[in-house]
Amino acid sequence: MNRRAGSATISGLIAVIAFSLLGMAPATSSPIVTPAVVGGHDAPAGSWPSIVAIGEVGLSAHRGAFCGGTLIDSRWVVTAAHCVYDFGARDLKVFVGRTSLRSREGEQARVQRIEIARWNRRNDRNDIALLKLRGPVSAPPMALVTDANDYRADNPAQIAGWGATTPRGRGYPDHLKEGTVLIEKFRACNRIYDWDLRKNKQVCAGFDDGVSVVDTCTGDSGGPLTVTDGFGVRRLAGITSFGGQRCGEEPGVYTRTLGYNAWISRTIASS
Repeated sequence: MNRRAGSATISGLIAVIAFSLLGMAPATSSPIVTPAVVGGHDAPAGSWPSIVAIGEVGLSAHRGAFCGGTLIDSRWVVTAAHCVYDFGARDLKVFVGRTSLRSREGEQARVQRIEIARWNRRNDRNDIALLKLRGPVSAPPMALVTDANDYRADNPAQIAGWGATTPRGRGYPDHLKEGTVLIEKFRACNRIYDWDLRKNKQVCAGFDDGVSVVDTCTGDSGGPLTVTDGFGVRRLAGITSFGGQRCGEEPGVYTRTLGYNAWISRTIASS
């Protein structure tokens, strides 16, 4: 997760976390790329069949995984652009449906192609990328959010990842962590980040009730922010992008997938 530090602070965030990759640095400086979920708990085996760990070819998941992602088609994974921008497709592989990075559960797949939206490295707008796999995997893909009401303030959302579990970005678990957070009021969150966010492209979420905090953290980048729709279907609402200087101090910022549904459909169709 990238990290920035906003000039304002906010209190009273309410939610529960799942996976982490976030942080922040002064709004005038470039975000620093950082890699579980702070305040989360161990995810039950098989509870996130569509989540993927992205790693480097030649390394095990335990040693080489550095970002998360979500399977949205049998051959396509969506993740954060800042995770894969400096890699070639042949350098990457994904571990699908794995709960423990040390286990052999799930599937592995090499990456055939990387498609990146117009990512802005300075402010992390358009922080989204698609990875086309060399072949299909059998894990179930996750549906995308199609209703803007799923982003209403205080709507509970879930996060997950293998990122750091302490506010300072330390303590990387082998076991997938998950947590519950709340969708933040956009205007209040945008103020924290010096009015640098775009409502149709980014969404904020976090949890802080004064006693416990839930947030994504270093290493959770690219992983999922999900909501459950009115029919009980879990849908991908966001992609872990960046957050505060210390995990949990500010709401996490996620790429708002609804703003990219057309780009995703177009990219997959033209492949």
